[in-house]
Amino acid sequence: MTATPFSLFRRRLVVALGCFVVATAAMQNALLAQDAKPAEAPAFEKPTEWINALGVSADGKLLAAASTSHAVAVWEVATGKLVQSVIFPMTQNGPGAVMVSEDATTVFVGNGARRRGSKGAAIVHFDLESGSQSGQSTADPNWVHVFASSPKADVVATIGSGWDDSIRLWDKGAMRPVRIWPAHKSRVSALAMSRDGRRLATSGSTSRKTGRDPSLKIWDAATGRELLRMVGHKEGATSLAFSANGRRLISVGDDAIKTWNVDTGALLGSVTHVLAKDEGVYEALVAPDATWVTTVTHAADGVTNGYSIRSAADGRTLAKWTSPSQTGREFAASPDGKLLFTGGNDGVVIAYDVKTGKVVRTFTLDDKPAIAAKKAFDEAAAKASETAQ
Repeated sequence: MTATPFSLFRRRLVVALGCFVVATAAMQNALLAQDAKPAEAPAFEKPTEWINALGVSADGKLLAAASTSHAVAVWEVATGKLVQSVIFPMTQNGPGAVMVSEDATTVFVGNGARRRGSKGAAIVHFDLESGSQSGQSTADPNWVHVFASSPKADVVATIGSGWDDSIRLWDKGAMRPVRIWPAHKSRVSALAMSRDGRRLATSGSTSRKTGRDPSLKIWDAATGRELLRMVGHKEGATSLAFSANGRRLISVGDDAIKTWNVDTGALLGSVTHVLAKDEGVYEALVAPDATWVTTVTHAADGVTNGYSIRSAADGRTLAKWTSPSQTGREFAASPDGKLLFTGGNDGVVIAYDVKTGKVVRTFTLDDKPAIAAKKAFDEAAAKASETAQ
């Protein structure tokens, strides 16, 4: 029987569809085979771990640093000698803040959780002499992004990260939770404690997820009572510090450096950042005694950092230099304000002389043991997952 044009078209269509099905199946099988291959292990040879937490002891003698590899180290500032090196537990999200106890016997490491439902203790304690874990502190949510304390205070204040809007107080002895209260209608972006330990300062922030509350607040540290509320920064502050006598508060935001009267909340002065074209303030730090402010800008190459030390009183540039060796992200200062510590993406902490910008000393964090532990932990977790399936 002679085939009609319609029947020929139908046969060709069936053949074409069949070829499409075969090709699709082959492609799917290839993808499945590709997915079935074990993922290549990440390269651990090249150090790419960020220093993501820095802390200086109250007497200025010890420097603590932690990296994204879970490595934590403590050095003598004067000599650069390594005092202790420990590994933050792999079951945690990673260190988010570090603090050395006033008696120099313990280093406290905050869990830097960044997501909902994260697990682990809020603070892990390590004995500085033995390097062993000596305790832990829990809270909900379980993270610590900033420590703030004073030798005259009986408590340590902390704020979290992500969407955390609260202040938490811990007793200084055993680091047990004492009090918690909501501070802002948004994420708390900065925290400071006065030298007499009686007042706390916080800044809110602006975010689609956490809301808009860029105000600054002064709190009674003993009761959690709000004493003052100030409005001035467009996006909130990224760094805060009380003056040595506790009468002034210095705040640094992306827009300006501001000075406030702590008793009345009055704005005493505001200095706009001096920036080159296409520059922005990426990080900032107020000196512990609030006498100077450092602002950090990143060049277009993403590596070179420009550091400016400016007077907190009038904004005068006291020192200025560049660092092409690292992309700085974490900053700390000695209690006397003479040294600025910066940590970046190379596992190194650099100590600069604030007056001259010259490098005083470098501290290299050995993260190889932590990276090896993390690799073993990830491999064991993957193996356990395969067994469970």
